Amino acid sequence: MQATQDLTRGQMLMMLLAAPGVRGKEGEPVQGTTRLQKLLFLMEHEAKLKPTKGSDFDFTAWKFGPVSKELYDDLEKLENLGLLESEPVSEPSKTELDEYGLSFDDLMGEEESQSRDSFQEKKYRLSEEGLNWARAQKLDTETFNKIRKIKEKYGALSLQDLLHYVYTKFPRWTTASEIKGKVLRRR
Repeated sequence: MQATQDLTRGQMLMMLLAAPGVRGKEGEPVQGTTRLQKLLFLMEHEAKLKPTKGSDFDFTAWKFGPVSKELYDDLEKLENLGLLESEPVSEPSKTELDEYGLSFDDLMGEEESQSRDSFQEKKYRLSEEGLNWARAQKLDTETFNKIRKIKEKYGALSLQDLLHYVYTKFPRWTTASEIKGKVLRRR
C-alpha cells in the first residue's frame, strides 16, 4: 500500500470529503455512514491508500459488508473540533433510493429497526475550517487524484449499486453480512 504522506485516519477522511465528487465541486458532501464506510474501504483496497500515522481503519466483515468501527470515533472527533459538519436528512437522497427497494428494515435488521426513531440518516461535509485545512495540505497529485477518482466513481452510485459492487468484488469482506443474499440477488 502506498503511504499517504503521514496522514491519520481522520485526515484521510477529511481528504475524501474535501475531494470533488461527481459534480466536480470541491468538498461535495457524502450522504450516509454506510456510503462513507464503503468509500474509505475502496480507498484502501482499490486505490491502495492507507493512513501511515496512528492506527489504520481496521476493516472487518460485518452486518453490511466491510466496516471500520473507528470511523464513528473519527466522525465525532472531527465534528467536535469543528472540522466536519453533519446534518440529518429527513429523506434519502435520489441516489440513496434504489429501484430494488432495500428498506431501512432490510439494511438494519429486526433488532435495530425497532429503534427506528433513533436512526437518523446524515450528510457529512467539511466545515470551512476543515476545507481550509485540506487546501493547505501538500498532498501529492497522484494521491489526491486516487482519492478524487474513488469519490467521483463510487460516490454517485446508488447505495444498492455501491453495496453490490463491494460485495461482488470483495466477497471475503461480506462473510458476516446479514443482507448479502438481498444485495446479490437483486441483479
